[in-house]
Amino acid sequence: MPTKTTSQARKTTSASGSKPGKAAKTRTATSIDQLSEEDRTGLDKRTAAMAKATFGKTLTIGANTANVAGNPDGTRTLRLTRVIKAPAERIYRCFLDADAYVKWLPPHGFTGKVHKMEPKVGGSYRMSFSTLDRKMTHFFGGKFVELVPNKRIVHTDKFEDPAMGTSEMTVTIDLVPVKGGTELRIEQRGIPDGPAADGAPYGWSQSLDNLAALCEVEF
Repeated sequence: MPTKTTSQARKTTSASGSKPGKAAKTRTATSIDQLSEEDRTGLDKRTAAMAKATFGKTLTIGANTANVAGNPDGTRTLRLTRVIKAPAERIYRCFLDADAYVKWLPPHGFTGKVHKMEPKVGGSYRMSFSTLDRKMTHFFGGKFVELVPNKRIVHTDKFEDPAMGTSEMTVTIDLVPVKGGTELRIEQRGIPDGPAADGAPYGWSQSLDNLAALCEVEF
C-alpha cells in the first residue's frame, strides 16, 4: 500500500493549483511530471516544509503515532501505531478484503479502486487512488510475502509512476491484542525520498482514521 500509500503525497500533489484569487486552470495531469512549472514549484516548497516538520521526529496525529527515519540508501522508513477498538480478526480482514480496502485506505480527497487482490502468499494486488475529478490518478501494487491470520501481514509496494519514486517498499502490519482492542503497528520501509515520504505520516493517519471508523462499529 502506498504511503500510501503513500498516500498524503497524492493529496499534496492534487492540492497544488492556482493561487487564491486567480481562476483555476483546467489540467489533466496524471503524474507529477505533467504538472505545470508553477504547480511543481508550489509542490516542492510544500514538500520541503513537510520534510522539515516530520523527518526524525515522533508525531502525534490524532489518535495515531508516527515516526519517519532515514535509511542508508536514501529511502525512508515510516512507523505508525494506533489502537483500534475492534478484534484483530476484523482488522486483518480489512487489509485483505477488496471491498473493505477500497473503503478505508484512500486518504481524504481521494477515491480508490482495487484492480487485483490475491490474498495469499505469493499473490499480488494492484490499486489506484484518484481525485474526484480524475485529473490525478496514481497506481501502485505489490505481492504478499507473509500472512499470519489475525496477526501479521507483510507485502511489497511500488508506485507505477516513476516520478513518485522507483524503489520497492516493504510494508509490515502487526496486530497485537491489548485491553479494549487491538494495537496496530505498521512499518513501511523503503519509501522514496520526496513527496511520498514527506506526506506519508499524514496520509496514513487519515487512512487509519477511516479504518477505525469501519472496524469499531458493532452490529
